[in-house]
Amino acid sequence: MQLAILHYHLNPGGVTKVIANHLSSLDAVLPDDARWPVLVLCDGEMGGWPTEQIERLQRLDVTVEAVPSLGYDAEPIARPDALADELQEVLTRHGFSATATLIHAHNHSLGKNASLPGALRRLADEGYSLLLQPHDFAEDFRPANYRHLTQTLGMDDLSADVYFQAEYVHYATLNGRDFNVLSNAGVSAERLHFLPNPVPEMGELPSREEARAKLEERFGVSPEDRYVLYPVRGIRRKNVGEMVLLSLLQNSEGAPKTYFGLTLAPQNPVALPYYERWKEVVAELELPCLFNTGSEGGLSFHENLAAADCILTTSVAEGFGMVFLESWLAGRPLVGRNLPEITADFVESGLNMDSLYEQVVFPIDWVGREQVVDTLWPVCQEMFADFHQPSPSQSEVEAVITRLSADGTIDVGILSEPLQERVIATAATHAVQRQQLRILNPTLSHWGEISSGTIKANQEIIRQHYSTVASGERLMSIYETVFGSRRDGGFEEPARGSAILDAFLSLERFQVIRT
Repeated sequence: MQLAILHYHLNPGGVTKVIANHLSSLDAVLPDDARWPVLVLCDGEMGGWPTEQIERLQRLDVTVEAVPSLGYDAEPIARPDALADELQEVLTRHGFSATATLIHAHNHSLGKNASLPGALRRLADEGYSLLLQPHDFAEDFRPANYRHLTQTLGMDDLSADVYFQAEYVHYATLNGRDFNVLSNAGVSAERLHFLPNPVPEMGELPSREEARAKLEERFGVSPEDRYVLYPVRGIRRKNVGEMVLLSLLQNSEGAPKTYFGLTLAPQNPVALPYYERWKEVVAELELPCLFNTGSEGGLSFHENLAAADCILTTSVAEGFGMVFLESWLAGRPLVGRNLPEITADFVESGLNMDSLYEQVVFPIDWVGREQVVDTLWPVCQEMFADFHQPSPSQSEVEAVITRLSADGTIDVGILSEPLQERVIATAATHAVQRQQLRILNPTLSHWGEISSGTIKANQEIIRQHYSTVASGERLMSIYETVFGSRRDGGFEEPARGSAILDAFLSLERFQVIRT
């Protein structure tokens, strides 16, 4: 078996990291005398490719080849046959024949390249075994991606072109939620696999004393202060406003100061104005929030971890949720927002997530139910139209908000950024309301009450289920199953794209900051 791995690019990001860690995982479980040829295909953008990590592999011969047409679409034109021809030419040139090759394609259905699903279907028709692994779905509140696919391919139903099926075309998902979505949409059980991301060891962290000294020098955080680290880019779905609110609630007179540090600014120009506005809010209210603590002039990723007292997440949406695991391996407690549809797999494996909350609530009267509805409704209308679905009426949106605020409170994660600002301003300027928030959210008072025993127990569970070796064994088993599938059958009934859309697109799951 020869392995070809395919993704749009190898720029810094989650999928690039997963591909590299998959290769390390395979290398860890192959026999000592094995030599596997691996061809990694991308558009030529390789700024995130960890060359040193790949060069350490002992049993894999990895070649990276640029196929420029794999990149993100610049215009709404699909040329699946042309892309298939390019891919097949590269595969053939490297000796990767259809009968000897398995293609592991990442995020083929995301909607960044409308030619890719059809090109992969063509390669399957030529006899190549496929493992299709969606990390993110266009159907999961990514209207621009979904609209690009439907408009470019000229169809409302993406089933046949995107979610095709054959005996030698298998699917893999990062989490149980996505597994169930594809299963309920009709992906055959014997061709659907659970493939969580590998979580490698963090390695030895720098000296805490040296990291804290650097944190004090660069950002003025004294050794006596607490430092809560949010190690992400501050894009909208990371819910920066909630971090700002927490910095207010976690500080009180007479107690040591708690600083919150967000490591990186967004690269997306659409997200940047929201990020810059949060920096202005923090400055105006003089809150202990730090920005860009991991950028040039700040601390490295590992220095930030060494300096941190705990790790924070306030994100409202994740694909795999690496932060829910990495923090424990770094020896730091994890605090913040739980995402049960993602963390259910981790809890099932035995991980203790009691330090997390599922929402931060406030009295809806602070902003007004009508204001919440008036903010959500037009965004919902546009969103559902992009997905070719009937737009909800104002009364339908109002009914959902009424249900979600039945006790007079509502989650701050539902709000738009301007409404989040209003909540923060109210709590910042009125001590009574500030204390009311603490009472409404009792989990926040228990931060830091995570024993070293809990941290060690979580580390052992992560190593058992998600280590490099465990992941390599899981991946090898899947590859052997896919490659061993019969190839003499044709295409079967595709998975139901409409069922996938219905599983993700609902008013109850909608949050403005995900758009």
